Amino acid sequence: RLRTTVEGLGSAAEPNAERCLKPPAEMARLFSRHPEALANTLRVLEAASGFSLDQLRYEYPEEALEPGRTPQQTLEARVVAAAEERRPDGVPADIQARLDHELALVVRLGYAPYFLTVHEIVAFARARGILCQGRGSAANSSICYVLGITAVDPEKHDLLFERFVSANRGEPPDIDIDFEHERREEVIQHIYDRYGRERAAIAATVIRFRTRSAVREVGKAMGLSEDVTAKLAKASWGPGGERSLAEIAGSEGLDPADRRLSMALQLAEELQGFPRHLATHVGGFVITRGPLVELAVVANAAMEGRTVLEMGWTAPNGIDVPGCGPSGSAAKEPSGVSITMIGLDTAKAVFQVHALNLVGKAVSTHKLRRDQLVPFFEKLEACTVVMEACGAAHHWGRLLTGLGHDVRLIPSEAVRPFVKRGRKNDAADAAAICEAASRPNIKFVPVKSLEQQGTLALHSARSILVKQQTMLANAMRGLATEFGLVVPLGIHRIGQLMARIEEEEALPETGRQAMRGLHERLVALQESIDAVEKLVVAHARSDGAARRLATVPGIGPITASLIAATIADIGVFESSRKFAAWLGLVPRQHSTGGKTRLGRITKAGNREIRRLLVLGATSMIRRAQSWNSAVGAWTRSALERRPARLVSVALANKMARMVWALLTHDEVYHPQGRAAAAA
Repeated sequence: RLRTTVEGLGSAAEPNAERCLKPPAEMARLFSRHPEALANTLRVLEAASGFSLDQLRYEYPEEALEPGRTPQQTLEARVVAAAEERRPDGVPADIQARLDHELALVVRLGYAPYFLTVHEIVAFARARGILCQGRGSAANSSICYVLGITAVDPEKHDLLFERFVSANRGEPPDIDIDFEHERREEVIQHIYDRYGRERAAIAATVIRFRTRSAVREVGKAMGLSEDVTAKLAKASWGPGGERSLAEIAGSEGLDPADRRLSMALQLAEELQGFPRHLATHVGGFVITRGPLVELAVVANAAMEGRTVLEMGWTAPNGIDVPGCGPSGSAAKEPSGVSITMIGLDTAKAVFQVHALNLVGKAVSTHKLRRDQLVPFFEKLEACTVVMEACGAAHHWGRLLTGLGHDVRLIPSEAVRPFVKRGRKNDAADAAAICEAASRPNIKFVPVKSLEQQGTLALHSARSILVKQQTMLANAMRGLATEFGLVVPLGIHRIGQLMARIEEEEALPETGRQAMRGLHERLVALQESIDAVEKLVVAHARSDGAARRLATVPGIGPITASLIAATIADIGVFESSRKFAAWLGLVPRQHSTGGKTRLGRITKAGNREIRRLLVLGATSMIRRAQSWNSAVGAWTRSALERRPARLVSVALANKMARMVWALLTHDEVYHPQGRAAAAA
């Protein structure tokens, strides 16, 4: 106000010297001509003793009523009429049960007037063709859906009403409504006209000092030069801004020990977080039953035709009416409750977030460190989180599901077509995940449980050990061949090869020692494989699905255990053919113009399950002559017309279809038909 520095204030600072707490004797001296003022001060304190802000209760406006009905009766009548309008053929029993449950909770908590107020404002907007849409946790409410406040059917998406309103949390409902920003002022003026300016006002938002603004303001007051202030303000913004101001000053070549600079830095540190000024909220209203001026100061806003509540908070039951598009400062940092879908590109240390609102528009794109991911989703309203089904995706899926989000894993090959050519980066991947997840025919991967992940870890360990065993066996055979020592194929022949190596007198001792070391590693690997296979077999015997699958000829405990642990929900496959196609056991197609051209199998999907099924089919082909069943007869007939390798793949396809049937119908395999599985 005085446009001067602290150093140049002089006597102008004297009036501010009185602004401090004084002892009783000093107050008695100052008010010696008005002793009743001090006595009244004590009376006010005594009258306010025992009062707490927790004793205040919000009173909902009750104007939106129908003659002769209570707020609850009015709400129930409107819900019944709206439900019948949405379901002219009759409201299904399950939907009616959801509505009855929600209405019972509303009457218990006394929230009917609030729902009526929101419904009245939405009805006004729709009657005048103003686009509006409810968002946030209100989408969990069937009442909001049938009244037209929200557009998400909780029945189709299996949403939980208690995430919106719960008697246990003791929190009032919060319905956020988006109105198109071109006509938002019409809704605002309607609220003023209906409830009166003495009972409705827009809430204020508190703008606080951040590091950069604090440095600039304190620098001016303390008389720092513009170049020093600008240098500190610029360095405090962006990467490295988490450092203290003294560290920033030192890194910029300034002397933090300088008295003036040191005091300025200290004051700027203290000033951060303090209120700077009040601004008008983009559309957050406070509406009361009685005069609002009895609770707070209501003043004219800078914008013509608006009044603002001069308090730095938004009432918990206020009606938020921001525009559908970004407006003002709201465009820089979108509200978390406006997010309905997040594409999350995962990595070891950095995660890319791509957030969409209800209309599919990107409202936020940024990176998170690993330690920031969980706090970010803890603060976020429940939404759909989509990730690629790759490394650690199931872990994050379980974690985010526990936070209340709807997690969906999408196959990587479904995302790849939506990554723009030449723009392969984390942000593009996250955007492509959202784009792919929005497609109507996309198939998602169920999130695996901890038990399934543990079993799959056993299978992965066994696969690695077997590969290492094969590698060492081939190495031994190759080295032995250099000395003219050869044995028939088969891992069980390695012992015979080692015996010949020990007996061969012409073999140099150095070569014998090298192959002896490899053989010792082979023996140790075999012991590890045996130990892992015991655990796999134990799982196959204890898991009900694995026991049913093991009844299929050609499927042993290892294959049964792997399938049971991998397939979290067989219901994602609509038919047995689609399950076989997912395993890559169907031929590639190059058909066009009505001409069918089939090639080799696609080899898509889970490679390990496909390999084990083909191995199991190969073993059954070797005993096809004694396989006394319809499938055995089919196998013998196919072997007469086709090569054995082709028949083994075809039989693996048939086995995959059997697996789908057994898991879908919860039955065991029977060559003459099907029998119900034991409980």
